Amino acid sequence: MSEGGSSNGSAPPGHWMAPKPPPPDRKARLRVVGLAAVGAVVGWAAIHLIGGIRLSVKLSADAATGIVGPVGVALVAFIAGLAAWGLLALLEHVTAQARTIWRFLATAVLLVSLTAPLGAGTTTSAKVSLAALHVAVGAVLIPGLARTSRRA
Repeated sequence: MSEGGSSNGSAPPGHWMAPKPPPPDRKARLRVVGLAAVGAVVGWAAIHLIGGIRLSVKLSADAATGIVGPVGVALVAFIAGLAAWGLLALLEHVTAQARTIWRFLATAVLLVSLTAPLGAGTTTSAKVSLAALHVAVGAVLIPGLARTSRRA
């Protein structure tokens, strides 16, 4: 190692570079995404099987009524989790304030996502239940993925 340089040759001699933050724990992030999907299915089971609420939706005035089932709930939660993870990873590459910016964006996306169940649910109980599932998934993903970020 030359005097004042780094051992990996990334900084010219006489210059100091801040150490790179360690890479995020991918297994921890995958666990958070999986937990959000499992939690959504558990929520669906409580709403549908225990509460007896049929989660029916109609996406437009001309569309047929559809039923939201456990596979759809798990799939949407998992895809939302992967999208959240991807945005966090992107922000970690471009800014030192990734976690702070991501939390703000993730919360905003959650709030906007509530318009879907409130607009598509066919009954008040379906609307409230679907919105609760959105909030439950967000309540797992937002703090869980934020905890895995090493960049404030």
